[in-house]
Amino acid sequence: MLFILVMEALNAIFSYADREHILQPIASQQAKHRISFYADDVVLFLRPYPHDISAVVSILDIFGHATGLQTNISKSSVTPIQCGENELATITDLLPCEIKNFPCTYLGLPLSIRKLSNTDLQPLVDKVANKLPGWKANLLSRAGRLVLVKTVLSAVPIYLMLALELPKWVFKAIDKRRRGFLWRGQSDANGGNCLVSWETVQQPLKYGGLGILNLELLGWALRIRWLWLQKTDSSRPWAGLPVQVHRNAKALFDVAVIAIVGNGKSVKFWTDRWLLGKTVAEHCPSLIKLIPKRVFKQRTVAEGLTDRKWVSDIRGALSVQVLVEYLQLWNLVDGVELQPDIEDQFIWSLSDHSIYSIKSAYEAFFTGSITFAPWRRVWKTWAPLRCKFFVWLAIKNRVWAADRLAKRGLPHPAACPLCDQAEETIQHTLISCVFARQVWTLILQKLGLLTIAPQPDCTRFSNWWCQSLKSVEKNFRKGLNSLIILVAWEIWKHRNSCNFEGATPCVQSAVLAVAEEGSAWCLAGASALQDLLLRRFTMGLIEHSFKFSPCKFCYVNLSCIAEPCEQEYSLPNMPLLFAIAMVGATVGGLLARQRRGELARLNDQLRQINAALRRQAKIESYAPALSYAPVGSKIPESEVIVDPQKERLIAYLRTGKNYLRNQAPDKAFPEFKAALDLAQSLGDHVEEKKAARGLGASLQRQGKYKEAVKYHSMVLNISKITGEDSGVTEAYGAIADCYTELGELEKAGKFYDMYIARLEND
Repeated sequence: MLFILVMEALNAIFSYADREHILQPIASQQAKHRISFYADDVVLFLRPYPHDISAVVSILDIFGHATGLQTNISKSSVTPIQCGENELATITDLLPCEIKNFPCTYLGLPLSIRKLSNTDLQPLVDKVANKLPGWKANLLSRAGRLVLVKTVLSAVPIYLMLALELPKWVFKAIDKRRRGFLWRGQSDANGGNCLVSWETVQQPLKYGGLGILNLELLGWALRIRWLWLQKTDSSRPWAGLPVQVHRNAKALFDVAVIAIVGNGKSVKFWTDRWLLGKTVAEHCPSLIKLIPKRVFKQRTVAEGLTDRKWVSDIRGALSVQVLVEYLQLWNLVDGVELQPDIEDQFIWSLSDHSIYSIKSAYEAFFTGSITFAPWRRVWKTWAPLRCKFFVWLAIKNRVWAADRLAKRGLPHPAACPLCDQAEETIQHTLISCVFARQVWTLILQKLGLLTIAPQPDCTRFSNWWCQSLKSVEKNFRKGLNSLIILVAWEIWKHRNSCNFEGATPCVQSAVLAVAEEGSAWCLAGASALQDLLLRRFTMGLIEHSFKFSPCKFCYVNLSCIAEPCEQEYSLPNMPLLFAIAMVGATVGGLLARQRRGELARLNDQLRQINAALRRQAKIESYAPALSYAPVGSKIPESEVIVDPQKERLIAYLRTGKNYLRNQAPDKAFPEFKAALDLAQSLGDHVEEKKAARGLGASLQRQGKYKEAVKYHSMVLNISKITGEDSGVTEAYGAIADCYTELGELEKAGKFYDMYIARLEND
């Protein structure tokens, strides 16, 4: 900070020397500053006159004596710009320092007044190549090499591309090394080593590529920045200097920027998009041809509208079409009013926030490309990068399966190593093979997703994947994506074991591998996969026997782990079983807490459903806070009770109902119990059902849910015996409530389904 403050003083001294004409002005009127500071690098522009050179030396001496920062002339250098021999001799006499020719290096950039030669740019290519030997490429997977290509090799030239228009040979040389490292781990790779064309690889993920930067397009997007700043920030030191960009970058900039006219001083009349979001050329294509080039790019809106000077810019013969467009332009311009106190504004139409960004400019160069349909499922899903890389290759049919090996005359298996029934392709291996379908079916069956298991007519992995997601609830889709990538990866690994290691295809082994790898994924942060497994289990959608794997949140069929535990296999598998047991012991507590939390959340959700169903049912109940209590009906006072026992039974029921209405379920219970005993002795099924409903309601109000289920179930049994179904709907709902409170969600779901079905029928 102190150094910066001191340099401000030196800058002030040179600015004073400029104002007092101690130093001759530099040639270009567009250059606003004579001196440039960045840290301890200083560049000074001056004319090669003895007076100017002596003045600079004196200023530096004065500054050195005042601050103690002496200039070491011998370590400095002079780079002449179009200087003659006599001028060079003068410089040498007055400044005893090294004379260097262009290109010179400042802030890491090669500066030159001419086009840079191949020799000047070769160090950039060498810098990329020098990164490769330090990386142990043979120990890296393609996914690991992909990360290095995207984060390191692609980043090396960005600094230079920000300022320089690099020739195509530089990009080709860098791409050669990036391509070779990605596919072979070396600095070079021929066509046979590259599974996917380099043009495709450089596409963004959404267009089917790997998201590796296209350096040429990136360079264009980077340098559009200078055009944007030139428009929006005229205070930049370089704002008046010409900006050199590729014509494609300039074309994109012209299309993307919309001007909102304020005072009109920054908006170009003929070239900017300021008339209803379009340029004058778009409104008047014939008229624009009559504008001389010298004013075409210079005329501002403020100048053009003042005294209608834009009319005087039109030169040449006026055809009928030109006259029509002239009148049209006159009408458009006539409605524009300048606002002297308001600056012009520029909107970058390619981004949501209306401000230029490199990302939006880069992506715009791919507009019109064909979207890769499954790109979100592949790249936005939680899975290790190497697995996603494999699935990406599989969808594009670029995996080295037997069919591709055969086309190139390479050794290949005669039939699928897993089923030995058909020619091997990657689509067959993942989805059509009998072995693969067994693996998918076994795993999906245990998750209650048997309906989406691949069928014999499935021939495209990506199509089946897409259809499967449509059959699953939205909150399970992320987890299902992870599961599909996991299973596809493990099937391919099992295929490689059979093909290269002589292993025997075994469905149980493949499923066990999926379970173990899935456990590791859950521990590593695959929350969506973990949520899928846990919720499908908790909501009672698993119909067959599962065993919690000791690994966290993985469920495997008992038969899947039976084979490793048989006597002849037990000893070799002891390390595996011991490791699984240790992991299980470590995460058991986490599993219990996680499942308990899930149950609590599901209980809350079911209670909310309860409340909605209660409002829908609009059932009068023994107890207002209960949703499925029996409907009470008044006994007409005129009704004559002949049987004294029947009269006593009615009295018990009436008293019990009154206790429930008065929030006294403990007192209501004995009344309903007496009514039940009396009704059973009389053989009166109608009153017996009323008493059972009252007992269930009173117990439910006391939190005795297991006992309440007993009496609500009695209502169902009585209805079944008598063939009279009054109160059955309410009994189903009450039983579902009780099971929800008990945490037995599988049973609760069953009775909720029956309750809702009866509501719809009613």
